[in-house]
Amino acid sequence: METQPKFPYAFIDKVIITREDIEKRVHDLGNQIMQDYKDSDKLLLLGLLRGSVVFLTDLMRYVSR
Repeated sequence: METQPKFPYAFIDKVIITREDIEKRVHDLGNQIMQDYKDSDKLLLLGLLRGSVVFLTDLMRYVSR
């Protein structure tokens, strides 16, 4: 028996992009940044939009590995 996930708003009825999809993409972006900047010691990650700190925190975890 499959249970429906509970969403915080009634107008949300399905997941379009899963958490795993987002995590994989952030991981891939981190790897790409590491490859592009492997010979440089100058990398600045800057978040400009409200809420970007969560995304940048996740991205930095993959960039620093």
